[in-house]
Amino acid sequence: LKKMRCRKLDISAFHAGSCSAGIYKDVKGCTTEEVEKCGTEFVPYFSGQSLATNAGALKQQCTKYLKELRCSIDFTNKCLEGIAKGAVLLMLKAADEEYTNVCNSTHPKQQQYLSNIGCLNKAGPALSACMNDMFVSLHRTATKAPPRSQISYSCCYYLDYAKCAEKALDAKCGTAEGKKFFNDIVDHVFGEVLNLACAKYTKDGGSTCKALPVLSTKDDSHAKERGFIDPLAIIVSNLG
Repeated sequence: LKKMRCRKLDISAFHAGSCSAGIYKDVKGCTTEEVEKCGTEFVPYFSGQSLATNAGALKQQCTKYLKELRCSIDFTNKCLEGIAKGAVLLMLKAADEEYTNVCNSTHPKQQQYLSNIGCLNKAGPALSACMNDMFVSLHRTATKAPPRSQISYSCCYYLDYAKCAEKALDAKCGTAEGKKFFNDIVDHVFGEVLNLACAKYTKDGGSTCKALPVLSTKDDSHAKERGFIDPLAIIVSNLG
């Protein structure tokens, strides 16, 4: 890799946002603070407990979310490289494709969205809790887990999220169509990167995950101060 800021993972610097954990190019504007300006509301049920339920509100939502996403994509193209860049771009571009389709009034995906979002919003508070727990867990992994174990922890936390979301949908939005719509999007965004890497963790009944040492939750409160790109880039850089 080319010269980057702060090559070693420094937890205190990571929390302060001054180091970006050594993941960004040594280029002006490639900082944690800069990527945070892009926003994270485009992540479903992360910043709120409901999504737009009609075409008018959806149009406004689309404008904001696509702007945030494309800002994140531009930042990733500029500031990351190698495996981290490739993996993060896969996720962001998959999310961009999903939103582009949902935001297109002539695309079948928009009608699917409008038909199912009322049901999904019933599970919104629970889905929001699931997403926020995964978000905090990713930061815990990026700052506490040894590099060689970060993929393992991430896979296990992702599986926890999937189980949490499934439970939420079963309890509040039990329609097969609603669950399929939600799961298809999640699988598209995360699946290309995680399905192969996490395959063994889904096949052993959870024994591998249970065997992992428990990570300290001491600094979990700092997670809300950071965006998604930091932890994702740190973690996926260990895929190689």
